[in-house]
Amino acid sequence: MAELLTLRGRLAVHLPGMTNDELDAWLLESANEHSYETIDEVPVTKANMIIHYARYVALRAKAVETAENAALNIKGTSVNKTSASTNYNALLKNAWADYRRAGGRLGSRVINSFLSRSDGR
Repeated sequence: MAELLTLRGRLAVHLPGMTNDELDAWLLESANEHSYETIDEVPVTKANMIIHYARYVALRAKAVETAENAALNIKGTSVNKTSASTNYNALLKNAWADYRRAGGRLGSRVINSFLSRSDGR
């Protein structure tokens, strides 16, 4: 069975700068989506699939966070990160492809909606 510390370490390689709490939450969400109640129930043979799906979930969460703050104007200083949504979409597609290659089969109910800004940028 998989161990949380091992999976967290492997996920951290793909998501530098994230806290252990964030990594653990994404790993647990990934395990739950695949019908495992805990990380300890995940067979070692499914560890790659769980890690790649956790990476996908994490990137999706970060994309939403970035989209909310894509263009800011604070006291006359403009910050424009609108290209970040495009970058996250590319990362999401790569994470999903890695998940599918690792044997993931959650299907279209999860993947068919890549994030985009409501103003079309």
